[in-house]
Amino acid sequence: FTQSSRWAQFQKEQGHKIIILGDDNKEKLYLLIRHNLLLGFSYWYLPRAPFFENTQESNIFFNDLGDAIKEIDPKALFIRLEPVSPFESNKLRPTISVQPNRTLLLSLVGPEEKILGGMHQKTRYNIRLAQKKKLILKKGPEHTEAFLDLLEETRQRDGFRVHGRKYYQAMIKSNTVELVTVWHDNKILAGSLLAYFGDTVTYVHGASSSEKRDLMAPYFLHWQSILEAC
Repeated sequence: FTQSSRWAQFQKEQGHKIIILGDDNKEKLYLLIRHNLLLGFSYWYLPRAPFFENTQESNIFFNDLGDAIKEIDPKALFIRLEPVSPFESNKLRPTISVQPNRTLLLSLVGPEEKILGGMHQKTRYNIRLAQKKKLILKKGPEHTEAFLDLLEETRQRDGFRVHGRKYYQAMIKSNTVELVTVWHDNKILAGSLLAYFGDTVTYVHGASSSEKRDLMAPYFLHWQSILEAC
């Protein structure tokens, strides 16, 4: 989804300059996002793309990409990318990741029983337990502030980095993602932001409450999201 037109528009609304580059036949298009550095310098970010068959192909791509960026933005210092699949190139050097280092891809082909059968026994047990707890699934931006409060609670508890509150508010308001939350007795227990692109649904960000952990709200949230994505 970070190569979608919707994501490109959202990045523009956040004040970033974007460009879309392609090969000569326009069979492959790549979205790049400009990020400002000090003293007027910049770097360009290429998220979740591309995929190459071999090192020669990747080296040719990066040579052409570097030339194109230098022409467009002479003060660009480097290009950062995080592909879906790893590949080799002598044009790259490792750095800290922006996107998750590891992503689980779950096939949704087949009946529910097949999908459940591929999960750990304890996971199946927790899903079935959650289904008995009178949890309520809600969708929509009207629950944005409750979700963001929960996200801050999760950040403080688990110690991971999140974006600023305004960033998420803008992301939800622009329909770049769908907000899904789980409630019990009018209290939010879990929530996630889902992005839809082609035949793939991406779990982008999530949060969970420290209260009522025995209700297994995150399991309920994930399973219901899986069912709706099928």
